[in-house]
Amino acid sequence: LLSRGLGDVYKRQILATPMMMFQFVSTSIDGFSVALAVLALSCYTKIVLESYQTPSRSVVGLVCTLLITLLVVLTSRPYMLPMLLLLFHVAYLRKSWVYLTVSIAGLLSVCFWVVFATSQVVDARVDVGESKFKIVTYYLSHPSVAFDLAWHTIESKWLFYRNSFIGVLGWLDTNFRGGFYSISSCLILLILFTSISYRSLKNYPLARLSLVFGGLSSIILIFVALLLNWSEHPAKIISGVQGRYFTIPILMIGATISFRVMPARTKRFIVPLSLLLVWIVYAATSTIRLLLERYWLH
Repeated sequence: LLSRGLGDVYKRQILATPMMMFQFVSTSIDGFSVALAVLALSCYTKIVLESYQTPSRSVVGLVCTLLITLLVVLTSRPYMLPMLLLLFHVAYLRKSWVYLTVSIAGLLSVCFWVVFATSQVVDARVDVGESKFKIVTYYLSHPSVAFDLAWHTIESKWLFYRNSFIGVLGWLDTNFRGGFYSISSCLILLILFTSISYRSLKNYPLARLSLVFGGLSSIILIFVALLLNWSEHPAKIISGVQGRYFTIPILMIGATISFRVMPARTKRFIVPLSLLLVWIVYAATSTIRLLLERYWLH
C-alpha cells in the first residue's frame, strides 16, 4: 500500500547500488536508517496525494508512522533535520492544529536530542583545534571563506563522492575497476530521466518544493557537520564526507517524481524498467566479482 506512493523506478535504482546492498547486509545503521527514510517518504507521498484526492481513513496512522520513522531517522542522522518540513507540510494540508503541535513537538525533541548528544559525546579521533561555537562564528563572519572552502572541497572531491555513492566497499579500500562508475552513472541518469512524468511536474508544487529544499538543505548540513566535527580548523578542505551520506537526501529529492495526477500506464515504464534490469544485473555481477577478488581466501 505504501510503496505506491514511492513506487517509482528511481527508488529501486538507488537502493540497488553496490554501496547500499553492501550496507544492507552489513552491521551498519545505514541500511536501517535508509529503509525508515523510504517508509517516511512513502507515507508522506500517500498523505499528499490523498489530501488532494479522496481523504483517507488511515491518515492518522500514516501521520503517526511518518512521525515515528522521522524521529528515528533524525536522531540517528541529525543532518536530515530538514525532513521535518514534511510534517509541517502535512499539518498545513490537513489544516490541523493537532498535527502542527505534533510537528513542533517533534522538532523540539530532535533539536534537544542533537544538542544533548553533541555536548556529551567525546570523539578523540580528530582534534579540530577550536570549539564548535568559535568555528561557526568564524565562518559566519567570513562567508566568502566558507564559500571558497565548499567550492574547493566539491571541486577536488566530486569524483570520490560519485564513486562512494555508487560503491566503494570495505573500509573505502575496495574500488570497482574499469569504467564501472562511468557506466553506472549513465545508467542511473537514464533510468531517472525516463521514469519522470514530465506532464505531472506542475502539480503539487509545494510538496515538491518541500522535498527539494529539504534534500538540498540536508546535503549542506552534511558538509557543515563534517566541517565542525572532522576537519582541523582552519580547514583547507572539508574532510570525512562520503558519497553514501547523500543517499537519503537524493531519495528525498527524487521523491518529487512520485506525484502523479493519473496512474502511470504500464507501457510508460517499459524503458526505465528494462534499463533498471540491465543496471541490477550489471551491478550485481560486478559486485560479486569484486568481492571474490578482494576477500576470497586462497
